Amino acid sequence: MNNPIRILMIPGTALALGLAVGSAVQGQPTPMPPSPSQTPVAPVFRDSSLPPAAPPPDVPPRRALTLHDREDALDAALDAGLTDGTIDKAVGAQARLDLDSLRFTEDQLRHRNHGELTDGETFRLDRRLRDLAVVINGAPRRP
Repeated sequence: MNNPIRILMIPGTALALGLAVGSAVQGQPTPMPPSPSQTPVAPVFRDSSLPPAAPPPDVPPRRALTLHDREDALDAALDAGLTDGTIDKAVGAQARLDLDSLRFTEDQLRHRNHGELTDGETFRLDRRLRDLAVVINGAPRRP
């Protein structure tokens, strides 16, 4: 009875088997692909009746959304969810309080630092904003 596990466990057997198969494959002729000079190439003609291709429009690079932009987007999403009834009123009221608190904190920090935020402050506000986005976008929905 040939057990493939026993064959692999015997030292040297798998290597000898691999060499025997490899040498048998080496002895076979391999087909060569045709050389580029033997393959016909169709000429490329441009239709003169077509207008020249327009260059791509100059699209300005997208700027990163500021904290204010993201706050406004969450505010609009919260309003839309409360209006169409997909966000529960209690969850919406708490999210509104959290959003207002976040805006107030940002305004206070900017006022204290002459309109600028430190990296740590920006990171903490961004984290609060992402957590709030999870609440608003993943709020319990009404059926």
